[in-house]
Amino acid sequence: MLYFFAFFTLLFFVGAMKSFFSSIESLKNSNIARFNKAANTSIVFGVLFVLFLLVTIAFIFMTLQ
Repeated sequence: MLYFFAFFTLLFFVGAMKSFFSSIESLKNSNIARFNKAANTSIVFGVLFVLFLLVTIAFIFMTLQ
């Protein structure tokens, strides 16, 4: 179960970083519509990353006790 949450935590982190850098790139090219889409995707992946990170940390502390 821990590996499941750790895998998805890593997956959401990579997705958030990819979307973040995509939004920066579209901002450089002055493509505002693409920037808004990439920024929203980055926020969603960032929130999922934080949630799965907290669950993964909780599982680690539960196994240490």
